[in-house]
Amino acid sequence: VMENLHTLKKLQELWLGRNRIRAVNLCGLQNIRKLSLQSNRLTSMLGFQ
Repeated sequence: VMENLHTLKKLQELWLGRNRIRAVNLCGLQNIRKLSLQSNRLTSMLGFQ
């Protein structure tokens, strides 16, 4: 479970590949420039535009 990502306001890169993540909430992460989520089990992504 990924909690409190929204508190990382200045986060620019997030690498979470090769996990068993099913859902991710990116709300509040306006500075993300690189996002890696390959090889997961995603069924839901909130805050991704």
